Amino acid sequence: MVTMRLIPETVLGAPKRSNPTLNAAGTLAVYTQSTYSFRSQTEKKEIRVVDLATGRSCCVTENPNARSPQWVSKSNQLIWLEWLESGNTDLVVGDAQCTTTGLYKAGTVPGQAFDLKVTGQLPFREDDDNELAFAISGRANPDGSLVNPRQIAESTGHSTGRFYTTFPVRDECSYVSGLKNSIWYGFLRRGSEPGSRYCISGISNLMIFAGLEGLESPMSPLGGEETSREFEINPFGMVFVARDREVNKATHTACSCYVQSVERWDQQNRDLIYPVWRYRGLGGAISSLAVDKSDESRPIAFLSQKRDGNKADKNRIIYIPAPGSYDVYEIFASADGNGLWDLSPCAISFGNNRTLLIQTEQSGRVMLYHLKLDRCREGLRPAALRPVDPWCFGSIAHVTPVRSDSSRILITHSSLVETPTWNIFDLAALTESPKILSASRTMGIELSKAQVDVIWFDSTGNRRIHAWVIKPSNFDPQQRYPLAYFIHSGPHSAWNNQWSIQWNLALFAEQGFVVVAPNPAGSSGFGQAFKDSSLCSWGGLPYTDLERGFEYLQQNESLQYIDTARSIAVGAGYGGYMVNWTQGHELGRKFKALVTHDGIFSMTSQLASNRQHFVKEIGGPIWETPDEWRKWDPARFTASWQTPHLVIHCELNYERVIADGLAAFNVLQLRGVDSALLVFPDEGDPIVNPENNLLWYRTVIDWMRKYCDQKS
Repeated sequence: MVTMRLIPETVLGAPKRSNPTLNAAGTLAVYTQSTYSFRSQTEKKEIRVVDLATGRSCCVTENPNARSPQWVSKSNQLIWLEWLESGNTDLVVGDAQCTTTGLYKAGTVPGQAFDLKVTGQLPFREDDDNELAFAISGRANPDGSLVNPRQIAESTGHSTGRFYTTFPVRDECSYVSGLKNSIWYGFLRRGSEPGSRYCISGISNLMIFAGLEGLESPMSPLGGEETSREFEINPFGMVFVARDREVNKATHTACSCYVQSVERWDQQNRDLIYPVWRYRGLGGAISSLAVDKSDESRPIAFLSQKRDGNKADKNRIIYIPAPGSYDVYEIFASADGNGLWDLSPCAISFGNNRTLLIQTEQSGRVMLYHLKLDRCREGLRPAALRPVDPWCFGSIAHVTPVRSDSSRILITHSSLVETPTWNIFDLAALTESPKILSASRTMGIELSKAQVDVIWFDSTGNRRIHAWVIKPSNFDPQQRYPLAYFIHSGPHSAWNNQWSIQWNLALFAEQGFVVVAPNPAGSSGFGQAFKDSSLCSWGGLPYTDLERGFEYLQQNESLQYIDTARSIAVGAGYGGYMVNWTQGHELGRKFKALVTHDGIFSMTSQLASNRQHFVKEIGGPIWETPDEWRKWDPARFTASWQTPHLVIHCELNYERVIADGLAAFNVLQLRGVDSALLVFPDEGDPIVNPENNLLWYRTVIDWMRKYCDQKS
């Protein structure tokens, strides 16, 4: 019997699905799917609908410009956005029965729209689907109109120069244009007679309507596969999150949450009867906005941080049962301000009957908890949390109620050896197994949970450090395997037990390596003190933990199948910084080769980064703490660089600038160290082009094999 092995083409060529959106009846879910073919070098994009009862799915449209599908209120009709060559956007209505005969255009908005959201049951209207409100996001012109990228390109002129008097100059993968993201709302109407079609009656800029010119929402880059969680629509108005106008986003994260009532969705003038309501948050960033649309009071919940400018601060749950009433509750608040729950939620959503579904990183997994809010006025304690963990393995990527009056939820679950699956689970029957709606798709490759182990090892300060061990599927404990030591980005992230496309640890294990992925000081999911322990210690405690981990692998008798004499260290972002740091220190001599992806060569180069929040990681700006900047600078230790080193850098990653990759490679070449450089001039973070991803995997794997005497 021939055993197939997991290869990069398998991981990169598998269908990628968005999070599902359920219809009002809880019987169907719509999602987008993209599949890349390395044979034809083409990508297929679809909007699909799955039947929750049977698990069968069908394609609604294969238009590559279709995006953001939503249900039309309580019906089984769909509406989505379609980008046009003119730069405008159509709103297209279709049927969930996957027939193209009923498709029609409801109207065109003058510009490029994102993040469509729709609501029905409007106030003071008939309780039917004949009148709907919708919202979209996009970039705004100075006059508040929606940007048409085609018209901007045509009006640029002959000069390419850009003039700035404030920073940031660059944002994500592009230079800042001066145009801000904004939200527009509009009205959809159809006649009451059978066969009537929806028509758009114009769109209005929400910021202008609310008198909040200058605010930017959504704050995140437009165009992601998932719909923005930074604004929501309900029958009575809009809720959104924006960074405070008085702060600079390059150095600050302070946000507020706004609620704007909209009585007439076809009006464009500001309604002074319903002024905008603002909640300033706890002082830092706000994320994961949720609105309970099934409750007449339209409760709001979101995650808020206290420390402005500190993106690694703990997320706290804020619950507002009746917006505008000024009853605001911080869930698990404590007298000392630290909070009663040491974990930091990463996402929240409403369940049924005023409950919250809370996702949080915890010891290398993303866990799900269920919390009842009916006693929040008395003060809730973490003991009220109910874990929802039917698998006891893997991580939760997304969760949504099947129906507002049901205890069933739809969960997206994955692990290091399982692609994302959809499962239906009943919160009223926690002991029952979930119903699998879509099976793990590894293209016939046999992966198993037995490949994944957990180890904990001791480090300084009586700290216990967590790490994942991933073995090949054909693992033989009598054999010895080379070590692939993976260092995560961040530093405030973690290796979690979940599937990944660009950093698929099982894929590397399947090439004949044992992968060890530690979560050193600074990692998320192990309490706030542990997360903060890398502050002002970038090359300190995390490096010590990595050293202790390597020593543990050398000395532990139960891990004798790991050949530490044939070891490779791989890291990206902060992990790339740590690989460069390791190259100049003793641990670097224990590896046969190193791989740095988008790493930091010199701390001063970070002054060119599009984000300056990291300054607080070092203890302050360079003119106030020059010794700290020098102390943790990998460039100071280049005299010790001697281990073969592969450097990879994406030129459009403006957080980790290309100069770092070039400088690291040039130093290696000048010192005569066996080295290689892979540059992607048209990629940022993450790598988007599947062909570039394939080249990335092949280059890294070939480099690893070369220095570990591994055969292809």
